[in-house]
Amino acid sequence: MAEQRRVIRWAPIAYQPNLQSPTDPVPLGVVVEEKHGGRRQVILLGRIPTGAERELQIGEKWGPFRDVVTNWFELVAKNIAELMSKTPTNTFIADGLLPEWNSNVHMMQPENVTAGVSVSLERVARERYKEFVGQDLPPLPGERQPKRPAGRKRVNYMMQATV
Repeated sequence: MAEQRRVIRWAPIAYQPNLQSPTDPVPLGVVVEEKHGGRRQVILLGRIPTGAERELQIGEKWGPFRDVVTNWFELVAKNIAELMSKTPTNTFIADGLLPEWNSNVHMMQPENVTAGVSVSLERVARERYKEFVGQDLPPLPGERQPKRPAGRKRVNYMMQATV
């Protein structure tokens, strides 16, 4: 008998350094969401710029622009928290975030992915993150440590909300 499948909505978040002369966007993270039986679970995984990295092209930038790039994770997490109570149960929060994040730091079009019921949402989120960003996330508190920890230039965070 085949394992039952469930639908999970996810969207990548990226940074475009120059909207006038676009280059390849810099992948920042993903939003992954599942709805089941009136419950909603949203996971935000992302990397936070911790210094003057060349790909970000923010060395000469200042003020609100620099703040949005360097604080994008907190800002998206705040939007998710606000949308948790406002979004109807038949709508995904990822779809509600799309119009909010459409400038230099932008959310790409949300997509559906299916997963077996035995696969955790956290695992799906990590797989989407690795596929989009190209990096593994370090273990979160309470997770087993990998045998060989990888060096990181960025700090990685995870935000999870359930209603």
